[in-house]
Amino acid sequence: MRDDKAGSGLIENETGAQRLPGNALDVSNPDRRARCNLTLKESHRNRHEVLHDGIASAMLDNALGAIVSLTEDIRQVVCLS
Repeated sequence: MRDDKAGSGLIENETGAQRLPGNALDVSNPDRRARCNLTLKESHRNRHEVLHDGIASAMLDNALGAIVSLTEDIRQVVCLS
């Protein structure tokens, strides 16, 4: 289920990986950058009370996937490994 608030560029509840932590993806800015937003909850924190790196990695993956899907020329995409 994709909820982009009627074309506003805010994507919520699109995939399970996005629904589980509860982050939203903002692709509305004219600079064509994707931004992930998350309200930090207790369940997102590690034993040191900071954002768990697995959650941060999932959000980065979500933003990078959005950038690739918004890119018109796939030759402009950078692959990180």
